[in-house]
Amino acid sequence: MLGPLEVRVGARPVEVPGGRTRLVLAALLAEPNRVVGVDELTEIVWEDAAPPTARRQVQNTVSQLRGLLLRYGAADRLHSTPAGYRLSVGPDDLDLLRHEALRVEARRLAAAGDRRAAAGALGEAVALWRGPAFGGLPGDRFRRLAATLEELRWSTVESHAEAALAEGGDGLVARLSGLVAEHPLRERLAAAYLLALYHSGRQADALVHYQRVAASLRDELGVDPGPELQRRFEAILRRDPALDPPAPRPRIPAPGGPAAGPSEASPADAVSAAPRRRSRGVRALAAAAAVLMLTGLAGDLAAPPPEMTGLFNVVAAPFTTAGPQAVQPVADRLHRALVERLQGWVGEQPGVRLRSVADPGDPAELARRHGADLVLTGAVRGAGDRATVTLGLFVTERTLGEAPEFVGAHEFAVTEPIDVLQRNWQLGHRLTEGMLRYLGGVTDLTRALGEYGLDDLPAAERLLGTAQEHFAAAGRAVGGAASGREVLHLLLGNVIGRADPARLGQAEEQFRAALAIAPGYLRARLGLAEAVRAAVPCRAGTSDPARLDVAREGYRSALAAVADPPGGPLLEMKIRLGLGLTEQCLSLAGFPARWPAAEAEFTRVERLRPSAPGDQRHALRLAAEAAAGRALTAMVTAGSTDGARYGGLPAAAAGYRRALDLLAQVGDTRPRTAARTVVFLCNLRLVTRQLGDPDAIAEVDRRLRADASAPSCPAG
Repeated sequence: MLGPLEVRVGARPVEVPGGRTRLVLAALLAEPNRVVGVDELTEIVWEDAAPPTARRQVQNTVSQLRGLLLRYGAADRLHSTPAGYRLSVGPDDLDLLRHEALRVEARRLAAAGDRRAAAGALGEAVALWRGPAFGGLPGDRFRRLAATLEELRWSTVESHAEAALAEGGDGLVARLSGLVAEHPLRERLAAAYLLALYHSGRQADALVHYQRVAASLRDELGVDPGPELQRRFEAILRRDPALDPPAPRPRIPAPGGPAAGPSEASPADAVSAAPRRRSRGVRALAAAAAVLMLTGLAGDLAAPPPEMTGLFNVVAAPFTTAGPQAVQPVADRLHRALVERLQGWVGEQPGVRLRSVADPGDPAELARRHGADLVLTGAVRGAGDRATVTLGLFVTERTLGEAPEFVGAHEFAVTEPIDVLQRNWQLGHRLTEGMLRYLGGVTDLTRALGEYGLDDLPAAERLLGTAQEHFAAAGRAVGGAASGREVLHLLLGNVIGRADPARLGQAEEQFRAALAIAPGYLRARLGLAEAVRAAVPCRAGTSDPARLDVAREGYRSALAAVADPPGGPLLEMKIRLGLGLTEQCLSLAGFPARWPAAEAEFTRVERLRPSAPGDQRHALRLAAEAAAGRALTAMVTAGSTDGARYGGLPAAAAGYRRALDLLAQVGDTRPRTAARTVVFLCNLRLVTRQLGDPDAIAEVDRRLRADASAPSCPAG
């Protein structure tokens, strides 16, 4: 539970079907050894939209879950009672119970004076976390529970850091530097980091970090540091002997990481030790001077932060400036306002992580260093009496690679008179109406990308609509138009088309609107070709070859431009897959057969393999669709004069199995991946029936029964 829901028997992972089975299992695990009522399970699965058959469906889902447990000899763990269902688990069966037991053990050991063992128990508890609790599960219940458990997680991290520091805590600085960067407002964590720096002979760095935390608390929450953090700062300032580590100083593993190796004394250590012989007044003055001198350097001295662990990770870089000095406070305020708006979203959506970094840097490098899905950059450029604010969104393949037309850099800009910006800053400490609406648009656009990555398409569409309203209002406020509107049309077209095939006409309108603004927009050309192709039925008498020709030309036009940024293997794979599906559709509809052309494109898709590690998962998804395309060709042409060329039914069965294997390697439990798995299984069942292979049919039926969302295939 302490991460994406995962079940193992020993070291072997157990495949838990998506949909209702996964939700019911998670709900029972969230209340271990307690009865969960049918009505409560119904609310968890459907929230406010339960169908009339909800109780019966819950009962069926529990039966399927019991069958899954039976396969591993654990059916007796699931109990039915008149009030509901109970899942029996022991303290070592569930990571949450193990986590709590380790916390209790740590308190007992600390009370007994065994601080080293207490730190070890807390370190083991921290190591149980693999990411946000219940990562990826939908619904308000799991979001609220995840938020509660996340607070428990960070309380354990802080307790471990304090226990390790009580033992000396070598190696803690590197680990804690990343944690405080991710959670800059957690005062207990900041206090531990100050002490770790101090123990490492870095008093000045500790004082600098305190000033940064204090400034962040005032700017973002309007409060001063609490008394504990203030006392820690004052004690470090006067070099209170009570802060000194115990001697001898044993090595304690850093939270969640290996033990640090011994370090040799350096000149810096010798210098930091010398002031201990000075008077308190001299020491305080020296420390204060160090704060002033090192404020701009402490960020460079900190170790690089660990990769972010959310399902969707956002990095916000500071704004750069050029031109009159008046634009600098505007840039600072814009950055803070953007981060504040996004923090509200992070509080609502536990799957999202936000990290504000100190250095602008290259967006691609920032994304790589932090493990981000999205990097936000900004710039304020003053020229003459105008200031142009540009916001950049750099989208990576990590979550959104399945929509490679999103991936890469997008820019938005709006221009204001400098005197208006400066006057509003000086008099009202606020931004002009145009800038506020512009920030609102970028915030909603960022949130829309996150919701899309988390597979909530209705929320993504709603946010993109409000982003368009914000951009239009910003343009009216400044007497012009905010640039980058074509990106909103692109994203809306993609979201609408994926959310509801019946609205592909609306999606097509959005792509055409994007092309009207930017005629050479490669991503919109691809989106338009996809929307046109997907709307054409591939059946004789109902297909429209003229529309398919439009789609084919759109794909070819996009393919000719794919070598230009932001092209790449993923984008080429998607374009070639679309071309293959278009040629296949023409053949299925009875027009002059284009099977060889379709086969050639599918083969190219399977052979293309991106080199970047972050692209592999999405490449597998596209390769699975290409394998299924080749399998369909073999199935449809079986028995015809072309049958031998494409391998007939045996090749079709092998192709669908390959598609299923590739999709399984993606490791994605989102609904649309589960839906594609069911489609491939149903087609494989049809082929195995035609082959007359009862064992293969039984295996497919078993896999279908394991997925509560699709217990059977459509007739025919």
